[in-house]
Amino acid sequence: SRSSAASDVYKRQLESTVHAALLRQYLHLEDRIGGLVAALRSGDPSQDPTVGFRWTESSRTLEAWRTGTWIRRLAGAGLGSTVAVDANGFDNRGNWVHFSEVNYLHNWYLFLLYKLGVVGAVAMLAAIALWLRRSAALAVSGGEAGTAATAIWLGTLVWSLTSPEIIDFRVAPLLGWMVAVVLSGNDAGDAT
Repeated sequence: SRSSAASDVYKRQLESTVHAALLRQYLHLEDRIGGLVAALRSGDPSQDPTVGFRWTESSRTLEAWRTGTWIRRLAGAGLGSTVAVDANGFDNRGNWVHFSEVNYLHNWYLFLLYKLGVVGAVAMLAAIALWLRRSAALAVSGGEAGTAATAIWLGTLVWSLTSPEIIDFRVAPLLGWMVAVVLSGNDAGDAT
């Protein structure tokens, strides 16, 4: 049935569950992208709840690292350490809640710096640089596994700015398998 609103909005029952799921995903992405664009245009991260929370989380993490002792900056606060954020954000179920402190840090690079310190962060990034270099060398020599690994590493490194999936228990084993394939130099994917 058509609405009489000036925007000509109407409601229609979707027959297909696939169409309904695609529409839900489209509306979600439209909302997320709209909030991100508004935050970028205004220069105010609070225009988008997730961007605002991550901005606060990153700022507080950097401040906690900067104000730590030189030993803590060098060696890190440890994997179980938390950062005081005192901000509202979404929990892992999508509920809007208040966080006084967090253990999970969305920016993986800040995660490395704060939890492992300069030494651990440099060691981890050096290892990834070596794996990426080996992947690229295999790709240049015509290896499909090297090409795929290079693309995966580059994508993962960009994604790690906002989500530390590189350490997720579902993703890490796949990255480990990929490293084994590339280091073995076997382009067939057999990492025995």
